[in-house]
Amino acid sequence: MNIIALVTGPFYPGQTHGGSHRILDEVLTALSNSGHEVTLLCGRGAKDHPVYIHNGATIKPILQLKRRFPNPWSINLSELTNIMEVIREHTLLADVVYNHDSQFLWCFDTLNLFGKKRVVCSIRDFVYEDSLRGLFSMQRADCVIANSVYSYQVISHLNKNYNFGVDKSLVCIENGIDLDFWQGSEGADYNFRSSFGIKPSSAMMISPVRPELNKGILEALAILISVVESGIDAHLVICDYVDDGFPYMERFLKSISDWRASNKAASNRLHVVPWLQREELRSLYREADVTLCAGTYPEAFGSNVYAESVASGTPCVCCMAGAMRTTFPKSTSFQFYPKDIDGAVREVKRILHMNTESLLLWKEQTATIIHDRYSIRRMREEYVNAISGLAVVCASRKIHLVDSNCLPWQLRSDDGTIYDDIEEEYLRI
Repeated sequence: MNIIALVTGPFYPGQTHGGSHRILDEVLTALSNSGHEVTLLCGRGAKDHPVYIHNGATIKPILQLKRRFPNPWSINLSELTNIMEVIREHTLLADVVYNHDSQFLWCFDTLNLFGKKRVVCSIRDFVYEDSLRGLFSMQRADCVIANSVYSYQVISHLNKNYNFGVDKSLVCIENGIDLDFWQGSEGADYNFRSSFGIKPSSAMMISPVRPELNKGILEALAILISVVESGIDAHLVICDYVDDGFPYMERFLKSISDWRASNKAASNRLHVVPWLQREELRSLYREADVTLCAGTYPEAFGSNVYAESVASGTPCVCCMAGAMRTTFPKSTSFQFYPKDIDGAVREVKRILHMNTESLLLWKEQTATIIHDRYSIRRMREEYVNAISGLAVVCASRKIHLVDSNCLPWQLRSDDGTIYDDIEEEYLRI
């Protein structure tokens, strides 16, 4: 089959650009390895070549979109017309159009730009206006892919109440985790502790999330202060971003600068590394004692940082926002309620006080969960089947993890208050 894939952002093969693009990389490679002719049309990045081949797929960074979220469609009429013509030209030769994020649906599907081609769409998030507009305005899709049980239940609920016609086309394909890679021993160790002067006896916390403020950077800084004030010799490592055109960077850098100015005594405990290649990130996970996923960003899958850290053998303290609260069972998780810094600190200390036997048992349990539920081989096969039109058997659809007394995107806390993922706030009752 001739398959055209669409994504709004730039494509950085081999780099941990984010969970969505890591999955896209896997999907493109799996389709190519299955004998399909694959072309990706994507936005332009700062370092892109005009056209290149990656793992058998043709990458064309030729769409004149804005470089980064949240406003890829902040473009003029000429640029929009150019994008439509580029997509139309490529669609004429295609058997299947695969929309990797629903931002492409809101204007193009309503214009019938895809004609009678098979259209497959994966819903990667619920926070950008374009995604929700695409979901609600979708005229048709032969297959709609939810990337987690949480996403599946959110979309099912919306469809039940607003009937936008995805009840028969919706499938759940949970993001896969390459356990062999994250547990593998090949490649160099990068000795981040040594380069930052962090003693072997010090607690090293990391938060290698994308530097959007609601991804947890501010919470991680607050956790660092509280942990240090409790008498623990701790450090925090965070990441810069892969693309210097990222619109949040100015706010991110200002927040870091302001924090250093206000916390001079702890300033030398914060370390910033450049955006990392996967091998470097794996080494960072392994050197760390604790990973922090502390933000309120309503992840549709659950932070891939969370899953990658667990796969690498490092416990992760995660906020129970979005799908993060259901990525792993509570029995193997270190979770805290959104915005509860004291709760996060308790979980950090719980990890730091684990003995060797308890940590080994936790690693065995989580590795089994990843192998059984998040198999990367299973994910590749299911995406190939879904995009090419074969039947998809998704056992994870039968898992029910959402409190029936709340909406799927809400969480009821122990005291009965309700947290809303989309609003990122506790509701007043």
